[in-house]
Amino acid sequence: MSGPGRTDLKDKNLKAFQRLQPDLYEALRAFKPASTLSVGENGEADVIINAKPFYGGKIREFTAEQIKQFWDVGPSRFIVEQPIPENNDIHTNRFLDRIITRAEEAGIAFTTGPSTRQSYFLVILGTGLGQHIDELIEATDCQVLVIADHSLEFLFHSLEVYDWHRILDTFANTKTPVLFIIEGDPAQLSKKIWTAIRNANPISIDGFTCFIHDRSPAIMGAIDGIVQNMSMILFGLGFFYDESLMIRNAYGNLCDGKAKIYRRPDNQRLDVPVFVIATGPSLDEAMPFLKENADKAVIVSSGSAIRSLVVNGIMPDFQVETENISVFPVIVQAAEECDISSICLITASTVDQSIIPYFENSVYFFRAGLSTYPLFCESEQNSLQSPDPTVVNASLSFAIEAGFKDIYLFGVDMGGRESGSHHSKDSYHYTDGAIVVESDLTFDIPVEGNFGGKFVTSKGLYAARYGLSQTMIENQSRHRFFNCSDGARIDGAEPRRMDTVSLPAIKDGKEKTVWDLISGFPVYSRQQFEAAWDEDKFMAAIDAFIDKILAAINNAENIEDKAYLTELMTLMPILGTTLGPLSNRIENAVMMMFRGTIIMLVGALEYYLNRVTAPEKMPLMKDIVREELVTAVNGLRQAAKEILSNAAEVPDPAGTGDIGVKNLIPEVPHTWGTVGRNEPCPCGSGRKFKHCHGKIK
Repeated sequence: MSGPGRTDLKDKNLKAFQRLQPDLYEALRAFKPASTLSVGENGEADVIINAKPFYGGKIREFTAEQIKQFWDVGPSRFIVEQPIPENNDIHTNRFLDRIITRAEEAGIAFTTGPSTRQSYFLVILGTGLGQHIDELIEATDCQVLVIADHSLEFLFHSLEVYDWHRILDTFANTKTPVLFIIEGDPAQLSKKIWTAIRNANPISIDGFTCFIHDRSPAIMGAIDGIVQNMSMILFGLGFFYDESLMIRNAYGNLCDGKAKIYRRPDNQRLDVPVFVIATGPSLDEAMPFLKENADKAVIVSSGSAIRSLVVNGIMPDFQVETENISVFPVIVQAAEECDISSICLITASTVDQSIIPYFENSVYFFRAGLSTYPLFCESEQNSLQSPDPTVVNASLSFAIEAGFKDIYLFGVDMGGRESGSHHSKDSYHYTDGAIVVESDLTFDIPVEGNFGGKFVTSKGLYAARYGLSQTMIENQSRHRFFNCSDGARIDGAEPRRMDTVSLPAIKDGKEKTVWDLISGFPVYSRQQFEAAWDEDKFMAAIDAFIDKILAAINNAENIEDKAYLTELMTLMPILGTTLGPLSNRIENAVMMMFRGTIIMLVGALEYYLNRVTAPEKMPLMKDIVREELVTAVNGLRQAAKEILSNAAEVPDPAGTGDIGVKNLIPEVPHTWGTVGRNEPCPCGSGRKFKHCHGKIK
């Protein structure tokens, strides 16, 4: 291409970026490349970096060979774990049972991996000069294109030799806008990629294609982060029963007009140190230090840490809770050991109502990712900024927002040693009758130890550790973080052995600091509650939302091409967690109540649709999954109306903490009581109990 031709193309491309990617347009206009673009007599373009051509003067050959090897060796595709009818909520389990059973009856078989190259997501690592992009788009028929690079260098040069305006217009008009991610830090690059995928459409991550064009250190360094964090794309989306229970709990906690709610202090700074305590195994060795220094710091206990502390004579100032179920046994056990009424409970508004009477002061905060947030929360100031995914994340967030300058972590192990305890020896988890979810104790991910040595963590705690790290890094300008736990290393916190910590006595004691915090929280009035809750509007919003979902499913001409998934996600945005106008509060709450389970349903559908072995069986499989999806979604409508037509009714209405047979919860195995081995499994899988949750491991 001649010089004038390149100039015209660059002008067209820049105009397209200006219309469709204005921020990137400004960055490209201001960019000064360190390399140069070269176009040979044969028309082959190259980028000269430190006097060396990146493509060796043979861009066509380079690109063709790279793409050939990509498909021949086996493309980099993310494959989700096979969804089976026992590992999800009851609605998804029933749905899976029906489609698998009907497929077997129809003689439809499935491959172990995706049966075609089709991929909803195409992630290209390395812009290059764009010569590889068109062929990959055509092969994958992607609906979302992500272009990720460590700098603008190649994108800037490609403006003269690649038709960006055509690609940008095509995706903007028929699919979704092209997502450009430019980031030089490998960790941030990987985070931005999986976050972009999660925000775009977590339904469709199965089989997403990742093509590496530029093997620069930054890009290659991001690959491990993408793989390790990919499970976080689906993390925390919730499911219908959980969300509906949280709405009922929040209703009960807030309806009397007397509840105190959290309000984030404005730029408060407290020189009193704070101990954020979890119940990891290393808490045991910290007990002497904590007892000796209990009067020299405010103590924030996280979840089950409360028993370990009170039985050792340490009374927390604050107890933080986030769970909506199974909290009562932990709290009542601690209360039987010691009078805990003086502790101030800082808790999610969705907490199990039965624990509230054990505390003289309870303060409710809101969590932005839950359906209760748009429904009941009136200001972002009433939410903790980083309360997920575990209670210790909420404790850390509370300590930061309260204004404590120096924050010390104890028992925040985030896993365990390859052999040894998983909690403090005095934890509730080791007491008779304790509810322990064994899958939470599967520590098989190696991480760096805080003080060295081998340490392992679980998927859930890996996500929690990542969240703690990000929160601390983001707040280092105003706070100091010290990790005194002999567990996993957490970036953002300085490892600090207890024998090096020396704290001065607090002048006039810490009680005033604690009481000033408690007394500063406002009351959630009855008028505020009544303005938020309108049962008739809630029922109407359920019908309106489900009707829209069904229309998107029924109107899809061909669910195999995946275009309908984009429309579905416009109805269920992952970013729909911010407070909108008051008129949309109920609609947003309804959407978030259903979103997680519908994503699980459609994600399961996509998994099997992607793996139909015989092409001639595809029309029948599409009919099966469409019919069963409509049935499942209508089932969700009916369940929501039955459950929320009287929101005051929640499991364990007597407040005993014993859910009982009448309140069996399919998603919570410990509520099932005794199940006969030949009875249907309560999880909804369609199998006998002995072949499902009751099978001998």
